[in-house]
Amino acid sequence: MSRFYRFPTLALAIFGCNLILCIVLLNEALLWQTITLASLLLVFKTVFLSSAPAKVESLHSNWIKNIGAILLALVVLPELGSAGLLNSMVNLLFSGAVMWWFTANHHRTAWGMQLLIGITLLASVSLIYQQSLEYALLVFITISASIVGLYQIQQFEYRATNNSPNHVINNSTNSLEKNDAGIFTSDSSSNTSKQENAYLPPHFFTMTVVCLLGATVMFVVMPSLSPFWKLPQQKVTPTGISDSMTPGDIANVAKSSRLAFRAEFSGDKKPPHAELYWRVLTMEEFNGKTWRQSDSKKWTQNKQAKTLNSFLVNTSTQAWGEKATLGNYSIVAEPNQQTWIYSLGTSTSDDSNIYLTLDNRLIRNTKVTQRIKYSATQYSQYNKNALALTQEDIANNVKLPSFGLSRTQVLSDELWQQAKGDAERYNRVILEYLATSGFQYSLSPPTLSGDHIDNFLFDVKVGFCAHFASAHAVLLRLKNIPARIVTGYHGGEYNPNGNYFNIYDSSAHAWVEFSSDNKQWQHADPTSVVSPLRISEGLEQALNVFDETTDSNLNIVKQTPWLNTLRQHLQSLDYYWTVFVLDFDQQKRDNLISSLVAKLSFMKVAILVVTIGVLLGSWYLFIIIKNKPKLPTSQKLLKRLYLRLARSESRTALNKNADTKGNYRNWYANQNLTLAQHQVLLQSLYPHRSEDVVSIIKTISIFLYSKNSSGSYKDVCNKIDLI
Repeated sequence: MSRFYRFPTLALAIFGCNLILCIVLLNEALLWQTITLASLLLVFKTVFLSSAPAKVESLHSNWIKNIGAILLALVVLPELGSAGLLNSMVNLLFSGAVMWWFTANHHRTAWGMQLLIGITLLASVSLIYQQSLEYALLVFITISASIVGLYQIQQFEYRATNNSPNHVINNSTNSLEKNDAGIFTSDSSSNTSKQENAYLPPHFFTMTVVCLLGATVMFVVMPSLSPFWKLPQQKVTPTGISDSMTPGDIANVAKSSRLAFRAEFSGDKKPPHAELYWRVLTMEEFNGKTWRQSDSKKWTQNKQAKTLNSFLVNTSTQAWGEKATLGNYSIVAEPNQQTWIYSLGTSTSDDSNIYLTLDNRLIRNTKVTQRIKYSATQYSQYNKNALALTQEDIANNVKLPSFGLSRTQVLSDELWQQAKGDAERYNRVILEYLATSGFQYSLSPPTLSGDHIDNFLFDVKVGFCAHFASAHAVLLRLKNIPARIVTGYHGGEYNPNGNYFNIYDSSAHAWVEFSSDNKQWQHADPTSVVSPLRISEGLEQALNVFDETTDSNLNIVKQTPWLNTLRQHLQSLDYYWTVFVLDFDQQKRDNLISSLVAKLSFMKVAILVVTIGVLLGSWYLFIIIKNKPKLPTSQKLLKRLYLRLARSESRTALNKNADTKGNYRNWYANQNLTLAQHQVLLQSLYPHRSEDVVSIIKTISIFLYSKNSSGSYKDVCNKIDLI
């Protein structure tokens, strides 16, 4: 058999797959150059192994390693300066792990131990970038598979070593023969085989415990890294709603089943579906087709340096006044690569990184590039001066384009007459008109053309929430009533297993806020009159009326009871994991470490150190004892015989010369000696016990090699003890 087939190909494949998993785990940190180089090396060696297996050993030569190191330096290092310190170290460690795999000497254990440690570090560090349950399971699989790979390597190395010519026992026949003394003889290859199968690789459990404990400790003590370590942020495509809205955009977002955020209410409170209006953005500028967020309402980093009242609401007790609390809730937001976050009605948060804006939104001082968790409080009443309209708000929210809207202008005049010039009544008249004029709610409305508002109100009459909100706001502005569009989400899927709501992109929604007195904003949702089922039950129920759907695959799962139950259980598991990880922030890490340090006295530290030392020592002894080769039955019986004779004598024979004294304990373990040779040796040491020696050796021979032997191992031991 060639040497190629003796090295652990399974272990090689395991570690190769684990490196691919590390690419998935560390995708945010790895440079495209690193991923490309690693992929090329993985593919090249795989092809090389299948096409030229006999030459595989040439890959672990020193010149290959040197060329690989130079290639890494030329391709990867120039980009690391702008990647941030942590990302730089991750790229270098990952590149080094790939080179270890590529140039591994497969007949030795060292490369497997190097890769196990390297992959464990890479998998543990990946928790900094992505802490979802799926990634945590991938980390566990990666580390566990690497441990299995190391076990395979060490088993192969041990077997290769013990099957080498230097370890072959002289006896080469399996036949049973009687010598002149009547003693049965046979080779001990079967015993050796049994011994090899029982072998436990050296340091296997030690490496396993160290890696698993290391991964756990890194999760507990790893700090929330500052920008110095992680800059620049990895570029990820923004998802969800945007700061501009053309009727049809939200309909496209609503076709997605992407999870936007999750919300949990304190206590057993579960608000009605109709009340779940999750605010994200306000749109004030309208050009006839598209609504946009006003520049004055956009959050930029330089606004942190401005005074609080220029952009944000002062929510201190003195300025906010008496509050009527509706309830507390917490949000777990998925990354959206934006600074805006989600709030229910008028809400404030105690998080120092989150602010309430003058247009009644919650924003964050940095972009949401990974999952975050924050708590908020919703209020039914608030200081009327805090969120009151300013003259700038009034001017911005009555503006309309100077062209078009001819038919809409005529309609607004008619409705205004019906309302007798009252702003609040005019709003109700508009809603009544939309409810009774044959408008249809649809996720796939026709494309608008020409004057969008006129085309929708008089020709198409089929639209999604953004179409109705846009037309409603324009009708209000035509009578100088300040109106704006609010985009966000409505409703959510309740998960009874975790008592929380999943809010998907399919819940994207738009509604209207207007002011009848130029002082306070009022809520109005035209979708509620066109498709009441959308507000009371949700998008899916509303679309079922028109045989429309958002995501067919997800709907199939939801319509299958056992699959839907399984989906909800898995979602709950992921939610609890996410909350646990996000709640275990830097402050809690510091508090945990501080509390442990405060409770530790000198005596407790000494006891802890001694306990750890005892545990490690016990573990080490266990490994030594576990890995200690077990003697075959023949050698156990011979050992018992040698020791019994030594104890029964005055040791005069053993003390005659140093050679005899130093060697006698090795004689019974010598596999190259036959039973007849052991008999001769014992007779020379104990001539006056010659008959006993002959009798016992014959008994051992019959027990080991005779098919007609009726005695047991215990019987032979008893006979030895009686001499």
